[in-house]
Amino acid sequence: MKPQELRIGNWVNTPYGNVQVKDIVRNEANVYHIMYDVDGKERPCRLSKLSPIELTDDVLERIEGFDVEDRFVHCTFSTPAITYNKERKVWSFYWDDEDQIQFEEIALHTLQNIVFDLTGNDLTIKL
Repeated sequence: MKPQELRIGNWVNTPYGNVQVKDIVRNEANVYHIMYDVDGKERPCRLSKLSPIELTDDVLERIEGFDVEDRFVHCTFSTPAITYNKERKVWSFYWDDEDQIQFEEIALHTLQNIVFDLTGNDLTIKL
């Protein structure tokens, strides 16, 4: 992962499990790390050790305001409207019939960033 892909508050996978990014830092050797909390203590993890969290039904059900159905996922709180077509594997963000953008196969941190960019709101996620 690259530092410009991440925001504070993003969820990512580390060798130690899924964590929420508390800070992004660069050390003297020009190596980027994220900082995350474990039992109230801040811990570092190199960006090279991070991986995205796949948007499975289990993960989607943990995002506040997302309804997970057999074929679709709907966001209940947002303008633009947000839906995910599981069969086509396409995320759609739309304001009306003419104004819409679509993304294929995005990870959790990317969904967080897109929603924030489009709405100014952070997703509430309980992993």
